Amino acid sequence: MDWREKLFGKVLVKCESVSQGGQYDNVPTVEALNDCVEDGEGAVCGIYFSFANISDNSDDFGLRLEEIHRRVHPRLQVVQVVLWAHVGTPEGPVEREAGFYKSLMGKPWFAVPYHDVDIKRRLTQKYSIAVGVPTLVIRGRPVRDALLEDPLGERFPWPAPPLTEVLRGIQLQGEGETKLYEDLPGDALRVFYFAAHWCPPCRTFAPSLCAALSAVRKRRAKYANTQLIIVSSDR
Repeated sequence: MDWREKLFGKVLVKCESVSQGGQYDNVPTVEALNDCVEDGEGAVCGIYFSFANISDNSDDFGLRLEEIHRRVHPRLQVVQVVLWAHVGTPEGPVEREAGFYKSLMGKPWFAVPYHDVDIKRRLTQKYSIAVGVPTLVIRGRPVRDALLEDPLGERFPWPAPPLTEVLRGIQLQGEGETKLYEDLPGDALRVFYFAAHWCPPCRTFAPSLCAALSAVRKRRAKYANTQLIIVSSDR
């Protein structure tokens, strides 16, 4: 199955075709996102998670996104996923569907159809979308802050910063000493181990990992300086 259909299903709503009466055109997903590539150079697909029952005055993220889209299109193709914040509100299915179409009218992109609930739920869980927080996801990474900080889209598609930049100035705790990440040996292979003391599988796995690391350091001169960095979930 094509990766676009796997993400969004077989058809998307063309937002510009949505009318006041709820009439709209469906477009095959592959056709709508024909220029998008999953990896490498080319147009990227952004997934825009919005919330139909949030006032435009309370969050102008959608307006910012439209401006960015206008500047960088066709390098950015957007698929909107309309969700509903505060599920306990009294609005019924009729009001929700009306809110769905109202939020799409005039948008220059596509959207997951209203009744494709399973797809919307899966996408929301896949990208850990917070309720009530409009978010844009590009290539599996939320870029909400990057978009807000770059209103002209000059750094689009907002690549993730390199690891050296993320960890610059971070102190690593060792046996009786601390060391900055950038002070590790330049030829060292860095191995990141995400674990927690309260996790039984971690406690079982850690001794084997340490033994394997020790063996590799001794037997392979190329990896003698390998550094194991524990990223702990303990408090």
